[in-house]
Amino acid sequence: MRGSDISSLVVAGNGRPVGMVTKRDFLEAIAQMERVERRLTIQLSLKDTAMDGIQRSSIVDDFESFGRRCEEFLEAGTLFVYMKPSGTNFAGNQLIHCRLQLRTRRGSFFSTSEGWDIGNTFCRALDRLERQILRSKELEYNPKFARTYLQRIRFPLTEL
Repeated sequence: MRGSDISSLVVAGNGRPVGMVTKRDFLEAIAQMERVERRLTIQLSLKDTAMDGIQRSSIVDDFESFGRRCEEFLEAGTLFVYMKPSGTNFAGNQLIHCRLQLRTRRGSFFSTSEGWDIGNTFCRALDRLERQILRSKELEYNPKFARTYLQRIRFPLTEL
């Protein structure tokens, strides 16, 4: 079509015209093949900690909600969740330590939390992770905020 300077073709079926194909139709199909699939995934690792179906469902729901909020900025990545018992036992409940690591094309983000319940501990760690992502997003899109933020966290230089 390009070599003959043809912009559209008639599609025939049983000797009768049934439609038209344009250059754009081909370009859209090619663009769809090149489109990167955006997707956030989760990997859960538990050490000496039991999780029931309700807790697992709660974690998956929280993660899916997080994914809908952050997927456009992050594009794709994997959230690694590591939970283990930590500290002392209180009234029959073991303190749970949750560590999150999110690896994306935009970088890696880390968060931790501790609590008595698996679901709430995960939710707090995920909230902290989301705040880091929002801060990173703001730093990327707003140079003035980035300068102010970096000046705020810069260690003062001391003279020797």
